[in-house]
Amino acid sequence: MSIKLGRAKHIEKITLQDCLANPIWVNTYDEVRYDEEYQRPVLSRTNNVTQELLKTYVPIITCKVHGQELYATADYDDKKGTLYAIALWWKKKWRILEDVKELKRPLTLVAIPKVLGKEGVKFVLKNIGDMTAKKTA
Repeated sequence: MSIKLGRAKHIEKITLQDCLANPIWVNTYDEVRYDEEYQRPVLSRTNNVTQELLKTYVPIITCKVHGQELYATADYDDKKGTLYAIALWWKKKWRILEDVKELKRPLTLVAIPKVLGKEGVKFVLKNIGDMTAKKTA
């Protein structure tokens, strides 16, 4: 199975609706057409972070904050079982985690796509200073 990618979009133009429609995105550096500020959605009916995807890309997955109507995106590191570069959809805009001080920790982020076939994978961000969320068992 080959990975199908959608059209590249500048990160400032990606909306929550885009991420809910396609909960897995990837950076695709192309020095001629797109710089590092462009991402492409992974087009998939199964919405699953697969081994094939992990071999080629660092997936950016969409998560729901457990118990709140709040969403996040983050880069997924399968080897460490962590999310990093976390951005929250806050006041109709993506904001880096450090800019949203109002949220109390711990925060549990629940992956919207499957991760290696498993649904509802959870990651916990324990402390205010933490910038990485760790996968729970």
